[in-house]
Amino acid sequence: RRPREIFCLHPSPSAQVESNFLAAAAEDCLDTPPMAADLSALLLVLLVCVTYASIAPLIILAGALFFALRWLVLALRYLYVHVPRFDSGGAFWYLLWNQAVLALILGDFTTLAAVALRSGYAQLPFLLPLPLLPIAFSALANFRFAKPSQRLSLRAARMVDARADPNLSERFPLDAYWHPALRHPADERDVMNFAF
Repeated sequence: RRPREIFCLHPSPSAQVESNFLAAAAEDCLDTPPMAADLSALLLVLLVCVTYASIAPLIILAGALFFALRWLVLALRYLYVHVPRFDSGGAFWYLLWNQAVLALILGDFTTLAAVALRSGYAQLPFLLPLPLLPIAFSALANFRFAKPSQRLSLRAARMVDARADPNLSERFPLDAYWHPALRHPADERDVMNFAF
């Protein structure tokens, strides 16, 4: 059976009973999934696992089990059950990135607190730079990848298309390479007025 038939309540072909309940349940499966609730649950578990990993290392195994099972459930849910009615173009990735870096910083502070509470004063000076490492890595990643990840230049997109098919770029509108979810209304006029 197809996963959509397994996870959604659809009437079987043998039973020709039409009910409002089954029609409403089938319509619910076509609805947009609650992505904010799913992402917030994942971020909360990531924060708890990374923060308390230095105090209770077994929480890493519980977190890995949670993420493996959640990945299976969400993969089936997003690929086969729900039909998305929008596409964010990856705009939520920046929130996930910032929260993951914050979880690493909080985990480093928890490690520092655990070492200080266990009278590890000899190790403490060597561990003080530890929270600065995720901050420095985040700054480096933002410097290197923030602008290129937000948009692909039209020149680079046209060069990629020219290698595949020289006349491909003539069949698309000028703003075809810029995702609609990331486009601002003011930028739309600028793109349409841009001449090649």
